[in-house]
Amino acid sequence: MTAQLADANTREPSARAFTDAWREAAGDIPGARELLFSSSLVGVGSAILLEVPAETERARREAVERLRSALQSREGVRDLRDDRASSAREITITRTDAAAAHGIPLATLANELRAAFYGVTIDQFARDQEEIDVRLRLPEDQRDSLADLMALDIATPEGRVPLPVLAEIGFRPAATSIERVNGRTVTTIRADVDNALTTGGAETAWVMETVVPELTRDYPSLTVSTGGEQEEAGRFGSSLASNFLLALFGIYAVLTLAFSSYLRPLIVLGMVPFGVAGAVIAHAALGLNLTLLSMFGIIGLSGVVVNGALLIVDFIQEAEAEGAEPDEAILTATLSRFRPIVLTALTTFLGISPLILEQSVQAQFLIPTAVALGFGILFVAVLQMVLVPAYAALFAAGRARLRGRRRAQPA
Repeated sequence: MTAQLADANTREPSARAFTDAWREAAGDIPGARELLFSSSLVGVGSAILLEVPAETERARREAVERLRSALQSREGVRDLRDDRASSAREITITRTDAAAAHGIPLATLANELRAAFYGVTIDQFARDQEEIDVRLRLPEDQRDSLADLMALDIATPEGRVPLPVLAEIGFRPAATSIERVNGRTVTTIRADVDNALTTGGAETAWVMETVVPELTRDYPSLTVSTGGEQEEAGRFGSSLASNFLLALFGIYAVLTLAFSSYLRPLIVLGMVPFGVAGAVIAHAALGLNLTLLSMFGIIGLSGVVVNGALLIVDFIQEAEAEGAEPDEAILTATLSRFRPIVLTALTTFLGISPLILEQSVQAQFLIPTAVALGFGILFVAVLQMVLVPAYAALFAAGRARLRGRRRAQPA
């Protein structure tokens, strides 16, 4: 059943609240193999997705049961399912004692059934540059029901014997599709989470750190890998981190050329970690999860933080070039740049604040980016007026001490 809700601006309950109410009203449905309730606007996969391959069916089945049991015990994990459940059924054939007495192996029974229902290739001919098989099998009206199967006779040395005498016929669930990785069948476990109680990343990490090591000790051939949101987050997160480090290195290289110094650019880059800390604190204060969109805001924040610190360091260098003492240059640069830096931070935050306060569904994706950028700038604007002068004073003191040692050395 699918329900399309009214626009988020015109309805009071959220999609998550509607889903929870539906789940509570439905309750447990006897006989249901899977009962799932979900709501989403856009997504990259299940919050929890585990792929479980093993060399044997028994190891894979027992590992899946233990993983499901572990996840079911976790608060906030819901709608747990795996791809073993299927509405399809297949017929199983088990050889009876009568077949053994007649000397009929199970392979012979299987071949007889295949010949009767699928057919035996007796000839081939070419048509339109293709080879066409000619198969011999029962007429269609004698192979389209279970009754036809039960009425089938099997040839034995003593004559033809009905199939039910030679084999027990049963049913079992049949997989609609079989997924293999490196030649091993894979069972996929999926689950959703209540983001008010936990996250998919936290639950996946718990499973991989506590449950999977025990499984690998019991089943050495077993491997468990993650997918869904965690796979996407890991793939984009690693790429984002490497590109971010590359961007910081590029900033450092440019500042090194501008300042003609290898150490002075570190005064500027030293404010970047505090910007990240400010963004994380803002997310925690507002109850937001740190997502990939938050990372985008943090990267943009780093550029703004570098710009503010760069103003102070550049003015310090200009004052020193004009003959001012380091302490005097630091004080003058800090006081003269205080207003521009604070105004830049305030205007940037005020410009982003409408997006932070927006309640529409479309804005929810950009709010983490705006929070990281806006509140991070406010946090750093206060700290950098203290930390940048402190870094500059340490740099000046270290430079003066190094010069003093050089002068003290004999020529």
